Amino acid sequence: MTGLVIHLDVPGAPEGAVVPLEILNLNTGRTVHAVARCGMTTEVETDAAPLYVQATLTDGQALTAFADAHESTRLRLAPPSTTTQGARSPMSEHPAPETVAQAHMAHAEPYRGAWACLWRPCRRGAGGSDGAGWESVPFKPIDLSEESTGLGWRIIEAAGCALEVGGDVIAQRSVILPPAAALTVTLMRTTGGAPDFDAGYALRVRSRDEQAEALLAYSTAGQLTSADIIARHYLAPAERVLDSKALSPLGAIIGGYYLLRSRSLGQQHDWPTDLADRYPRLPDAACIRMGQLLQSPEPDRSELHARALQAVRAGLPSYTDGLRWLYRTTGLLCSVMEDDQELQDVHRTLRSYADAADWDAALTSFRGSPVQPTVERQTGLPRNTSAAEGMVLLTEDRLGHPDSAPPEDRWGPAGEYGVLSAAVVDRRRADTDGGHYQIHLRDSLGTDYRAAVDVLPRPDTPLLYLVLDDFRHPLTTRLPTLADGWACATTDVAGLDFVRGNLFDPGDLRTLEPELAPFVNDLQDLLDAHVQQAIDDPRAVVHVFGRRFGPDAHHPDEPFGFLPGNGVYDIHMNQGSAGRFRGDDRVGEDGGLLIHLAGEQRWVAIFLAFVSQSWYTDNLTGHTAHTLPPTPGSPIRIVSALVGPVGVMLGVTPAAETVTLVNATNAAVDLSGWRLADQQSHSLRLPAESLPAGAEITVAAQGAFKLGNHGGVIALHDPTGARVHNVSYTSHEAPDAGGIIAFGTPE
Repeated sequence: MTGLVIHLDVPGAPEGAVVPLEILNLNTGRTVHAVARCGMTTEVETDAAPLYVQATLTDGQALTAFADAHESTRLRLAPPSTTTQGARSPMSEHPAPETVAQAHMAHAEPYRGAWACLWRPCRRGAGGSDGAGWESVPFKPIDLSEESTGLGWRIIEAAGCALEVGGDVIAQRSVILPPAAALTVTLMRTTGGAPDFDAGYALRVRSRDEQAEALLAYSTAGQLTSADIIARHYLAPAERVLDSKALSPLGAIIGGYYLLRSRSLGQQHDWPTDLADRYPRLPDAACIRMGQLLQSPEPDRSELHARALQAVRAGLPSYTDGLRWLYRTTGLLCSVMEDDQELQDVHRTLRSYADAADWDAALTSFRGSPVQPTVERQTGLPRNTSAAEGMVLLTEDRLGHPDSAPPEDRWGPAGEYGVLSAAVVDRRRADTDGGHYQIHLRDSLGTDYRAAVDVLPRPDTPLLYLVLDDFRHPLTTRLPTLADGWACATTDVAGLDFVRGNLFDPGDLRTLEPELAPFVNDLQDLLDAHVQQAIDDPRAVVHVFGRRFGPDAHHPDEPFGFLPGNGVYDIHMNQGSAGRFRGDDRVGEDGGLLIHLAGEQRWVAIFLAFVSQSWYTDNLTGHTAHTLPPTPGSPIRIVSALVGPVGVMLGVTPAAETVTLVNATNAAVDLSGWRLADQQSHSLRLPAESLPAGAEITVAAQGAFKLGNHGGVIALHDPTGARVHNVSYTSHEAPDAGGIIAFGTPE
């Protein structure tokens, strides 16, 4: 036997990075497996014989050499060229020098305006219910350095937190930080072969556990043979790994995901259960147990359900494998537990992260912020003002001071859409301030806001308004009953959609002409009356839907004087717009006011729009649809629905829920291509038959289409896909024991 001393030289790779070795004895054909560390020497005991040595990098590149081994033979393994033509080495935090030169040529200031924001999971929900959310937290980067190879810093003890980064030319993305005491973070410029998700910039997060990082990198890349070599030198029996990682579970988590990928069920035993029970605050621990259950012949459905909820209540998994197992588990459970509303909501929320995720990354990464993942590429300042409050500049202040911006641009372009839930403090009529009725609000934490409500028409466009003093809609059951402050619109707090939400009949809107004087204004009078009621009712909560502005810590609010300036605008219809306002169009992001008068157990709704806006809009963009709108008045109308039949409530096999429609014309209508849609947009096709004039047809719910027992919306689409009729009902209208809800007389 002899000692083979190997020096592994991989330019750009972090020192100490672990790489698997395969050493083939050319005389006997025997292979010895070992591991080496980048930038360091490794001694491997082997036979004194001609040897073929191979080191495999995570990108699949093999470094090879021959050696005639004898006493203390030395061997250097290195790539044939130190250049990486336009590509990134997955083993490296830093690109090779040529890549850096290309990056600087592509952009003179590659990290211009770079910023970061740290988010942590928190427990909050609508109406005081328990639910997962995110809040920005202050942090200070350690050892911040800007070098030609990248912008790097360290973060201490931030397990489970989400790090969001962005910049003037850097697409905003977030990464969930793993459970390690210290992490090195590098934002690097990429060129050539960079994935589309990176959009020219990659965010790397590494712990100090190089063996765990290597095992993760190879297993994520699908190189299970190389991962297995590392695992042989790294993984002790599963129970001992768990015990040895009691203070830092990083190794146990990564080891668990490797065992799942390699389907090594025999090595796991009760270890995943112990891991999930020991670390209930780490979503990955529960995800590993879910993966083990799903790989078993007969998964325990009840434990799968419990572990899925355990994971989401703790936050998001740090590793993409965990997000994959969690999303898969909730999807499978939703298909067999359709009545579990919490589970359905959880899966819908996870879908927004899944749609925005980089599934090729090792750590869970997605575009946008944790509170608002997005498939769109966004650069510049954070749109979410909570992120702006916790934002840390990573380079010199090239963003400019707020005072340097013109007053009208101080808060930037149209901001994040959401809902403000707060109590009314004061108000100002539009005759004292330009064209907006101003409402001063304050949430339960004492934060002040201003709502700017359009009450005067634009010079060339009449204003439409509707005030409903007894508003009933399933939306109200999903709004918080407390003054919880600002929340972006999510599946938990839905946005308003005047076209699709069946909030009101557009024909009921009244017109406010442009020439109407501010002091002769029915809309202001109605607003004043209801806002005063909210002031008089100490438990009243006003929900303001619109876009956020502020906070501006440098200028007091006008006209109320609080600091920082902060509030909501665009409290009107925000789709089907024309001219310069077309850029504000969005589906499901209309503005409005909903006032909950708790003392009277009554809701007041105030809706505004402009005559120039279209009521026939594209389902994706919110722009005015290019095709012609349907003839006013659908020939087919929804007249009633059977919601929650008695059998459903008693837990026995029931008759199906049904929807009844009528042909309201004097001619037969071919129903081919017509369909119904529920509140989650699940479709139910109508029978392909002719419905005689004045005749009714009752269709039974099938598949995913369902009618919620706690309120819902039913929409009817014609063969072109246009929504031609829709109805809604509240939880109060849905009979407790099941029954028929009538939706009025057809036109």
